[in-house]
Amino acid sequence: MIASFILPDRFMFDAYTIGLDRYNEKGWLGSYPFSMMIYHITGVGRLPFPMVALIQLPIIF
Repeated sequence: MIASFILPDRFMFDAYTIGLDRYNEKGWLGSYPFSMMIYHITGVGRLPFPMVALIQLPIIF
């Protein structure tokens, strides 16, 4: 996707973190674990990394 060439690196880094969740940090307490749980429940974590980055863009701005 073209998003990886247009978006800043920080969007792609966040997308990789969301998509991979290497340390299984999903949970209900704390902002980061809660966000990871929401991404897991909604299925955002299974989308391609550039798509996750594009979804984050309107949320941040």
